[in-house]
Amino acid sequence: MKASHYSRILVYLQFFCLAWLLLNGRIFSENLPLLLVQILSLLLGITAVVVMKLPNISIFPEPKENAEFVQSGPYALVRNPMYLSIVLFFGAQLAAEFDEMRLI
Repeated sequence: MKASHYSRILVYLQFFCLAWLLLNGRIFSENLPLLLVQILSLLLGITAVVVMKLPNISIFPEPKENAEFVQSGPYALVRNPMYLSIVLFFGAQLAAEFDEMRLI
């Protein structure tokens, strides 16, 4: 399935926001509990990618042609563990170095 213009805009906006957070502060927290959240979120993201299998992965919201519906691993508990991983990682990063400009 071909990605719509709306999907492309959402993906570009997402990458811009991630780059903004990465370029405007430390990537990993110096606070031990927040660092543990970041490490666990990375493990969740890696596990989600491994369980999903690379041929099924797409950066766009539309599913790929002939993609399999995965219900095992972290997908048994969370609808989209890759997004949860990103939210947890950058939420911990933002909590460690809060700044209004990074919150935007």
